[in-house]
Amino acid sequence: MEDVLSLLKSVSTLSKQSRAYKYVTTGSYALNYVISGKMDGGVPVPGITQFIGDSSTGKSAFATAILGNAQRLGYYTLYEDAENTLSAEFARILGLDPEVMAYNNPGTIEDAFEHMELVVKEIRQHDKDTPIVIVLDSLPVLDVREEALADPASAQPVRLTDGGGERFVSHAGVLDQGNLERPDPIPLIWIEGKFHPLEVDPTIQLESNPTRPKSLPRR
Repeated sequence: MEDVLSLLKSVSTLSKQSRAYKYVTTGSYALNYVISGKMDGGVPVPGITQFIGDSSTGKSAFATAILGNAQRLGYYTLYEDAENTLSAEFARILGLDPEVMAYNNPGTIEDAFEHMELVVKEIRQHDKDTPIVIVLDSLPVLDVREEALADPASAQPVRLTDGGGERFVSHAGVLDQGNLERPDPIPLIWIEGKFHPLEVDPTIQLESNPTRPKSLPRR
């Protein structure tokens, strides 16, 4: 098998690829190990890391602390605050310097990634090498632009599993440009809450002008 593969000009094996990762610590040895397999590791640079969990379980706090640790390494930081919940006071408590952190309140997935791309391109005009650590908090809050601009009466929900996800991945690709020998050192941390069955399903169509609310079925 190795002899045949060695004769193929268009095939490269994984052993010939090299990607040296740097890490930004999460501030937790346990979480560092879960993410990178190293107690002294953390979020890989470059790479995409997802924090998913229930509400109020510390996802945003960890992400903010990671940005603070990135700043102490001399890295650029960007916070895409879709939930509009991060304050300068809270950031300082977690060790983050808001004076040197880029910040944005996106309304759609496209808004978030267009702003990320803009910030990255402007930084790269002056600094080609220093990592740029980006947090997107949080993904489920953001609409797809097509849905956000549509007529609410006729719009069909566009879920991440129905095209929105493809757009998310295509936008995220701009953050990992270059070949394996020298990728742009841009880690992306995105936060996502868990979906619970009791939450309202956006695909359910409500009746127009209902005469009275429907009663729950008797058990």
